[in-house]
Amino acid sequence: MVVRLREGEALRIGEHGTAAEASAQAADAVAQISAAASSGTWPLFAGRYLSPDTIVSVDLLEESPDT
Repeated sequence: MVVRLREGEALRIGEHGTAAEASAQAADAVAQISAAASSGTWPLFAGRYLSPDTIVSVDLLEESPDT
């Protein structure tokens, strides 16, 4: 799972064994971004505080077993 930023950077924030686990973390990430935007704070992802207005999307990626 990655957070995509406005400038095109993709920040990996998690890996999961099932789509349900990834979806649950993605929903949590979106909630964190929304709460941060409402309160004027910045969420922390992968050791970085990100301004909510720089975040474009939270993407679930399916990787093949040989990657």
